[in-house]
Amino acid sequence: MILEPWNTDTHPVCFITGDTGDGKTWRCTRMAEEAIQAGATVILADPAKGWDIGEPRLRRLKHAGATIIGRGEYDRLIAELDEILAATIVVEPVTPVIIMVDDFTSLLWLLQHPEETTPGTHCRIRQIMLRIDTLIRADLPDVRLVFSGQRIKWGMLSDAWALPWKEGLHLWAQRVNGTYEVFTGKPSDSGTVSYPELEQLRDRQAYRMDEYTLRMVMARISGEMDRQQTILANRQRMGMNDNAMYAGAITMLEDLDAWCLQQLDTLKDSL
Repeated sequence: MILEPWNTDTHPVCFITGDTGDGKTWRCTRMAEEAIQAGATVILADPAKGWDIGEPRLRRLKHAGATIIGRGEYDRLIAELDEILAATIVVEPVTPVIIMVDDFTSLLWLLQHPEETTPGTHCRIRQIMLRIDTLIRADLPDVRLVFSGQRIKWGMLSDAWALPWKEGLHLWAQRVNGTYEVFTGKPSDSGTVSYPELEQLRDRQAYRMDEYTLRMVMARISGEMDRQQTILANRQRMGMNDNAMYAGAITMLEDLDAWCLQQLDTLKDSL
């Protein structure tokens, strides 16, 4: 398991992206656990689709004191953001706050497609985004933001996000063989984010032996060899030993047999 450390001082904003099942939510909850252990106040919000509150990690976070905002709880998220903004006038040191918004892409999409939701919900999403924009512009020393979602792109964000997008921590979460790996992205001048480590992994996977296919192909070749050798054995019993074509076929099968044995050995070594 590879976990990219998040330096909240150099990257006050963190973006986690990936496809369905890649481990974005898992990554958020893991970071939330670490933040609570470090003494931070954690707010986990997913008003678009909602958290699976039955998930053990979320139950532990709730018991540890995390604020979990579920599906449709837009007003509750607005109230939490207002409270954080209001606390900025306090001069005394306050507990660091980590705000995590999961499935952030859905919020951005609903913001840009008001016809896909009710006017009331769209108004609340706009209010949420305005408050998040304010937090980003304020660059508060005790507030850190985490946004996760599928294929978050620069074109989805407002101008207030230009610097956070460029200087934020970009992570790609990918589930590999039951474990989770996280890759650091690098924003380009055009606003896109590339993941060199992920690209290298995909290249390795593209050229990696497909064990199932190899087994199937080798079984097919082995079966064909047995069939041809049976035919030749029958021809031999019929007295066709001096046939030139028969001799050539034997040579071909011997070469094929040697190649198949070599491939089988290679396959066994790779398993």
